[in-house]
Order: sequence, then C-alpha cells, then structure tokens
Amino acid sequence: LTKNLVLHITLSAVRHAHSGQNISSQMSERLCEHAHRERGFSYALVQVTNPATRHIYAKKLGGKEVTLIDPTTWIWKKNEHESLCPYKDYRGGTIPNILLKLEMQRP
Repeated sequence: LTKNLVLHITLSAVRHAHSGQNISSQMSERLCEHAHRERGFSYALVQVTNPATRHIYAKKLGGKEVTLIDPTTWIWKKNEHESLCPYKDYRGGTIPNILLKLEMQRP
C-alpha cells in the first residue's frame, strides 16, 4: 500500500428528519470525488451495516462487495490469558466490505 491509495470510510450519517432526500448519496459521492481529485486516492473501502448505505456504495456508486465479515466470530485478545467476543450476540448479519474504484463522477 502507498500513501493516499485507499480511503477507508468508517461512518456517515444524516439526520433522520432528512432521510429519503438523497443527501447521503450526494454526500458519499462528493466525498469520493474530493478524495480522488484533491487527495489522489484511487480506491475507497467501506464496511456497511445499514441496507441503505450498502445500496448507495454498491449500487449507486458502483462499488464491489469483496468480502463479508461475520462479527459474531471476532475474538479480541484482552491479554495473553483472556479474550473477548464483543459481538457474539450481534444479530445484524454479515458486514460487507465494499471496494470502490474512485473516478470523477461529474465533469
């Protein structure tokens, strides 16, 4: 990996009062355009837990789901004798990793 190759998008949010107004899609698109044009990023990686966000990155922005993660299997080492399984009761299903090749969406 090289500097500014992969942008890792960890979170995006829109107030509930503004949901359904295409704001999240526009915000995500602008973020990717800026990262590519101004910072030289070639790819973006997003882990999504919401179906709407999955639709935005995988369908609207043309990302590809490259892997699925099952957080119920994650084991975090607390120390050499103890470990934690913080998401063992998670019921949200698998979490897709979506990879986007960043290109300018608009002229």
